[in-house]
Amino acid sequence: MTNEKKFTHSINSKKGIITFWSIVLIVVLFFFLKNAGLLTSVFLTTFLTWPLIVFIIAVVSLIYKQWVFGIVCMATSTFFWTPILLKTAPELFPAIEAEGFVQHYWYLLVAFIVVVIILQLIFGKENPCEKEGRWKKFGSNFQESKEGYLKSSVAFSSNEKIYLNENFKGGKFETLFGSQEIDLRKCTIPTNEKANIDLSVLFGACVIWVPAEWVVQVNTKSIFSSTEDKRASNANTGEDMLIINGECMFSSLEIRS
Repeated sequence: MTNEKKFTHSINSKKGIITFWSIVLIVVLFFFLKNAGLLTSVFLTTFLTWPLIVFIIAVVSLIYKQWVFGIVCMATSTFFWTPILLKTAPELFPAIEAEGFVQHYWYLLVAFIVVVIILQLIFGKENPCEKEGRWKKFGSNFQESKEGYLKSSVAFSSNEKIYLNENFKGGKFETLFGSQEIDLRKCTIPTNEKANIDLSVLFGACVIWVPAEWVVQVNTKSIFSSTEDKRASNANTGEDMLIINGECMFSSLEIRS
């Protein structure tokens, strides 16, 4: 095994190609319509507003199968687009007034988001490390999994955990609008096995601490994100391998030792 940093950005992955060419198609279509004179001031005022950014984030999230986040963003963009559309074309929904729309109907958006989250909790796929009896906690900063699988989710907050495991097999880590530090330096990967981490970082930052001798291979799909290996040049010299899969969008991922 060479000492090269094992970082593979999945630019050639199918989803990455779809995302890239979709953006190119939208840009080309925009300039075509503009040059053809079909983009009127009404159109620009209605659609080129801040909900468009949220809508694009929703589409990208759905492409990468971040269903809950994507659906919530889609609903949010649609909700805040509605009063803008009503002001431009009030004849579409004459019974609904654009003025005060957000103040009068905000509870519908909140209720929809709550329902989506509840459905995810009920019907969402179970991760191996979520099964009953696999967790043992040590205070607030130390955590161990009995069967080698770890799990941590952070949303709109920060989290720092030191994991203690002599039979580390992998885990699932999610960060949404927050930061997370995952310390695996006290973990041991079983002989002749590989540990796999499923990572999801959306609008956040994630730092993973590993033993210096571990070989780290990162196969994350990155969109407007950065991935750095900040370990010493003599890292990646051991036989233990950690494989990191997942997605990073508008985020940063660092590997340290």
